[in-house]
Amino acid sequence: YKCAFKGINRHYELGQWLRERYNSFLPEDYSPEDIYIRSTDVDRTLMSAAANLAGVFPPKNGQVWKQNLLWRPIPIHTVPQADDAVLAMKKSCSRNNELYEEIQNAPFYQEVNEQYVNLYEYVSKYSGLHITDMADVKMIRSVFYVYENYNRSYIPSWASSLNQTVLDYLSGLTYQRHTFTTEMKRLPRWAIF
Repeated sequence: YKCAFKGINRHYELGQWLRERYNSFLPEDYSPEDIYIRSTDVDRTLMSAAANLAGVFPPKNGQVWKQNLLWRPIPIHTVPQADDAVLAMKKSCSRNNELYEEIQNAPFYQEVNEQYVNLYEYVSKYSGLHITDMADVKMIRSVFYVYENYNRSYIPSWASSLNQTVLDYLSGLTYQRHTFTTEMKRLPRWAIF
């Protein structure tokens, strides 16, 4: 739960930052006529939205409903994940998928994968996973990032020999593949129908 509290606090602080940054734009008091909050239908994101809103709209004056509790309930709307074409992004864009497949097999990315085949084999051996692509490395890097920030005791000893700069590079390339061409930059990864 300590990890969750850290994330909650980060969202609360982000809400405070948003309040400060957009203070001249946002009304001081929450009103449903001014703002509509939408979240994915996932506990983690609903909690994030609630913590963020607590920072953006701390109750003042007549909105304080309980002394010593500077928080007020604010509605957060959701749509079932299966039906959510906006935030959950469950409907794919066929043209973007086609372009992504081409890019994934482009010579540049194939050469990078060949260049780091020893790394992939090493991580495969010690993680028990089948690492064959930079996207697999991105997943491992993300897990280690979480461990590094929330509970270092979960980081396996073999991970200390990994070059963080290389992991960051491969992870960055993985993200870059989604917007590699001008057309891909213009297309949504997921289409809204």
